[in-house]
Amino acid sequence: MHPSVFEEVLERRRGLSTAIPERIIGLQADTSRLRPEELDSLDFLDSEESEQFAAAMLRVHERFGIKILGGCCGTDHRHIESIAKKLRGR
Repeated sequence: MHPSVFEEVLERRRGLSTAIPERIIGLQADTSRLRPEELDSLDFLDSEESEQFAAAMLRVHERFGIKILGGCCGTDHRHIESIAKKLRGR
């Protein structure tokens, strides 16, 4: 799941239950906003630019206290480096 999708879900649930963000420890996110069914039909890797991905990951971390566990589908060294740079620059 892309960090922006994760953020939207947590935001929608924020008023319904405080237990959801408290029970989630961290996020290992995909770099695509597409659903798995959509990704399965592609003949290329859909991946967001590393800076945008890092900004989205940091936003989830700062807004909800969710730990950044790394990246999943579509991430490579550039995405992880961008996250590390943003964390160091805070």
